[in-house]
Amino acid sequence: MSPISKLAGFPVEATCWIEINGQRYRIGDAGAKAIQLAVELLHRRRSFQSLLPLRSEIRECELDNCKAALSHLIEMTPNHNLRIIALWLRGRCGGYVGSQAIAQFAKSEDEKIRYLAAKAMQSMGGWSTLAVMTMNDPSERVRRIAALRAPRNFKERLSSFSKNVESIPHSSMHAGLFWSSLIDLHNPVRTKSVEIIRRLLARIRNSG
Repeated sequence: MSPISKLAGFPVEATCWIEINGQRYRIGDAGAKAIQLAVELLHRRRSFQSLLPLRSEIRECELDNCKAALSHLIEMTPNHNLRIIALWLRGRCGGYVGSQAIAQFAKSEDEKIRYLAAKAMQSMGGWSTLAVMTMNDPSERVRRIAALRAPRNFKERLSSFSKNVESIPHSSMHAGLFWSSLIDLHNPVRTKSVEIIRRLLARIRNSG
């Protein structure tokens, strides 16, 4: 078994199958790459190296189909620090795959694990788990983060807004010339006013 597989607690190969909450998933290339990224983050953390060079890989992990692999890693790894990193990565990916598996860590004895589990639950929509954590978690820090509600994405907000919008009929006809009631008609019309009117009419014709 490779060093990465020993840290993960299961064979980390794209062709391998894993089981989460009774459903089978293939690790796939994206899943294997995400697990390797988590291990690389662990090594860099141990050696106090900067994580900035891995920004693009982290961003790619957020967009790839690696949710099942990371959820399985959180469940299976015997390495406590690798579980922390995997929880952090899984929370950034969103989606619902593995939510039940991650919910079990809401009762961990480690406050940091519970904190990251709460953040992951927010992005995964685990509101029932978060409600229990908000009321019962012994840490005020964890209760506070569990009570937060992550904003819905733009697509969901737009769909909700569209349900309450009614179309208003409108005319395509152009509005006619409007004379403001503020015009003082009591003053005598001077010669230069004719020139001003001509300019206004010319401007209207040109704009049409």
